[in-house]
Amino acid sequence: MWGYRIFTVFYIPIFYGLLSEVFNIKFKTLQDVEEVYGKENLVCIVNTKQIIFYTKNGLQPVFVYKGYNEKLCCWFHKPSTKMVWKYWLESNPNKKGEKNEEY
Repeated sequence: MWGYRIFTVFYIPIFYGLLSEVFNIKFKTLQDVEEVYGKENLVCIVNTKQIIFYTKNGLQPVFVYKGYNEKLCCWFHKPSTKMVWKYWLESNPNKKGEKNEEY
């Protein structure tokens, strides 16, 4: 019983710390992001409601930048957004019946 407690108390946080270092890449410039993901695999979203919707559904932006007129620009990995994009369209239908463009 003590061995189990020691394992859960001491080893899991150490292992978790190692994983967080591996998966958190913080890019300094948009060019760095484009070099890693490819420009065609990125989508920029400036609609704050859509950014919040994406993050609530488990997607995190790969790059966040202050753009034109101090507007928040979040760059997402395009292939990862396909399912959340469908959810976004279902939850936000256009009032005028306009066609939504995918990206």
